[in-house]
Amino acid sequence: MEKRRYPRYQLVAPLVGVVEQNGGRYSGSVLNISLGGFYLHLPRLPADSLKIHGVDDYGEFHYAGRTVSGFGSIVRIEKFAGSVGIGFCWDNEGMDAKSEQLLQDSIREQETRRAFAEVSVSGNTIVLQGHASSALSSDVFAMLRNIGASHAKLSLAECVSIDSSGIELLMALRDRGIVIIDVNPGIEPVLKRFQLLDVQKDDGA
Repeated sequence: MEKRRYPRYQLVAPLVGVVEQNGGRYSGSVLNISLGGFYLHLPRLPADSLKIHGVDDYGEFHYAGRTVSGFGSIVRIEKFAGSVGIGFCWDNEGMDAKSEQLLQDSIREQETRRAFAEVSVSGNTIVLQGHASSALSSDVFAMLRNIGASHAKLSLAECVSIDSSGIELLMALRDRGIVIIDVNPGIEPVLKRFQLLDVQKDDGA
């Protein structure tokens, strides 16, 4: 499996972001960020055709009342029904010092969240608290082995944030048949986006 150069952080509360290409300016929601770039969801199909690796592509997103901005490249375009997902990669030399510092601050905040996380067991329920990420994987799967996949459930009621590695962890648990029994409302939209709340277990079985 290819290892990412920069960890990506899935945002529970999307940021406002923009990409520009060939004079067109396209605004949407930033769903994840990294030191290398960000992923932007446009709510509608742009009138003009976007291209990968255009000339002088530009990106920005708003964080803590300030703007991270710089030149780079559109490196990914995903078309959905009536919307578009865009992967934007920063040019290391295309960003000013203030934006560079603000980008580092935004990533540091995500890393701090990862550090404040716990996993515990209540009966047959694995309880995730704080920030859900791959940092919890070893403990989660150790508990899962003790409980047994056919009996285990997952509680996210005390889980206040999640990143893309946390999404991958939940997908791995879903593939093992583990059902999420309760969710913190703050992260529910993210889980629905990745269809992680669709599987239901019959408790009477």
